[in-house]
Amino acid sequence: MEKPAIVIATYNRPESLARLLRSVVNSRFPDHDIPLVISIDKSEQKEVSEMADGFIWPHGEKILVQHSEHLGLKKHIMTCGDLTGQYGAVILLEDDLVVSPYFYEYAMSAISFYKTEKKVAGISLYHYQIAESCFFPFYPVSDGSDVYFIQFPASWGQAWTKAQWQCFRQWLQVHPDPNNTSILPTYVRAWSEQSWKKHFTHYLMVEDKYFVFPRISYSTNFSEPGAHEDRKGLYQTALQMAPIQPEFSKFADSTAIYDAWFELFPSCLDKLTDALKGFSYAIDLYGRKSNAQIKEDYVLTTKHAITLEKCFGANLIPNIANVILGIKGNDIVFVRREFVTEEKPPNFWYHQKLGPIADYLFGPNLKEGWQQAVRLKFDIVVKIEGDLQQCIDTLSSVKGQRYPFLHYIFITQFSAEKIRKIASEFHLPNYTVIAHDPSNPMNTFHAVLQQAKGELFGMLLSGDRYLPYVLSNVNEIFRSFSDVEWISGLPTWLDENGNTVLQERATMARHSFKTIGRHTGIQAASVFWRKSLLQRSMSTLTSVNAVVFEERLWLAFFAHAQLHTGLFYFGGSTLGRRQVYGKHALNPFWYFFKNDIVFFRYFYKKQKELPDVIRYDFEHDSFYLSPY
Repeated sequence: MEKPAIVIATYNRPESLARLLRSVVNSRFPDHDIPLVISIDKSEQKEVSEMADGFIWPHGEKILVQHSEHLGLKKHIMTCGDLTGQYGAVILLEDDLVVSPYFYEYAMSAISFYKTEKKVAGISLYHYQIAESCFFPFYPVSDGSDVYFIQFPASWGQAWTKAQWQCFRQWLQVHPDPNNTSILPTYVRAWSEQSWKKHFTHYLMVEDKYFVFPRISYSTNFSEPGAHEDRKGLYQTALQMAPIQPEFSKFADSTAIYDAWFELFPSCLDKLTDALKGFSYAIDLYGRKSNAQIKEDYVLTTKHAITLEKCFGANLIPNIANVILGIKGNDIVFVRREFVTEEKPPNFWYHQKLGPIADYLFGPNLKEGWQQAVRLKFDIVVKIEGDLQQCIDTLSSVKGQRYPFLHYIFITQFSAEKIRKIASEFHLPNYTVIAHDPSNPMNTFHAVLQQAKGELFGMLLSGDRYLPYVLSNVNEIFRSFSDVEWISGLPTWLDENGNTVLQERATMARHSFKTIGRHTGIQAASVFWRKSLLQRSMSTLTSVNAVVFEERLWLAFFAHAQLHTGLFYFGGSTLGRRQVYGKHALNPFWYFFKNDIVFFRYFYKKQKELPDVIRYDFEHDSFYLSPY
């Protein structure tokens, strides 16, 4: 069995080096001829060299490598990897690590098992609990073994054989620049040129190779201040503290193989369930793959989609287990690639396990203060008319938002008892019922203002539905742009199959009284506004009948503030109610606007007085304003 050399790469952190050396020297070894190489990059810190020189290594030969010039992290690690040529295999440890007492035995066993496996390009001692692609919890699927595979290199304790390292080195000579390809995930492309890991990720993806990872760590990362780490404690993980005989899995037999985004490969999922067999699809449950990076016909994702083929809940961990076990819900969707938008769940959605105990962990004041700092309160006005079943569909879409600060205001002619039953069924703790007075809608909305508890408003009619994660995205938009007073998504109608039928961008001209009855323009399910706008608008409205009140309300909004349109979907209404499609008024610039002729688009935008639209920046996970 191979006895790899232990190589410690260090620079200018004497305390870190001392801690690592203590954990290494106290580990279990099969005999006493284990070489230890301490490689010291040049710095002004003399204490590191003195400590390494005075360290007693009782398990074999100690070799001290003092570099005469500063190499930097990338060149230093590459130099350490090259020692595989001298020793046959190496275990590389950076100085901010600590190892399990059983790290060496595990590395020996793993190297012996995988040394002829062409798909394996390295051995990790570290187990991920947080996905490096997005900082969300990572739970690899259990396949009966003690390992899993990721198309991503380990850097917090890893081992290479001579053959594995030489394959990478030879490939790197031909592909020296990882920035020349779009194959890399966005977060990897953002790494600096001092990252050897960037090159190795590129190598793994192009050559379809993998690192093998243990399910319990044999090394852990202190993430101490240094040249390339600033998230202390994030990647700490529990160490293996008892001797075990690891159960390795052949690559071909594993159902726990992940890509560089920490997403399970579809070929593995198809071994675990027949739900998506026969489809060409990608998996993007973390929502971190751009649409351009998905080449398959379909995608399994937590992003918003216009139409759905299949959908699943998100009650189990890992999320993929909901698909494997067929858990019902609308959180995970299976959809054609072209129908996926860049809207993804809010980040807290992936940390739901902490929600029920947040006040215990952080204290109620801190919890409430933090939540209120990042999430505004919503009043959702629900106008219940006709079929109560449609109301249930509507409430399901709101409840599915998982938004913590919601107050429901029901406007209805049904009895309060019926509404209480519905509220009880949906476990709504915070709601108000207002009797609908068709003869005086002004009084009804004055009552709405009196009962309101939040800063933001939305309104749904029976049968309307919000699309997933809308409230979190709307909250982020209003927090980001204090001068935006009301917004609309792209108005959307849902046909009998749940597919969307799109309308045009709403403007005040399209919403004049001349167009009422042939053009809706504004759709309640797609509009959100600030409470202050409603207050100002209600003060200028005169008494009108119920038929035109909603239209008059939108016109009053237009009189007080510009409507900003988001180039995404918020909600939709079922066809058969108020769906009317008008035609464009003759406009000499419309043809050129539609066909993106820039000079004439400018005049059309000016003539129509269109404000900036709201767009989403996928790479930076933020919203921004730009010309239409």
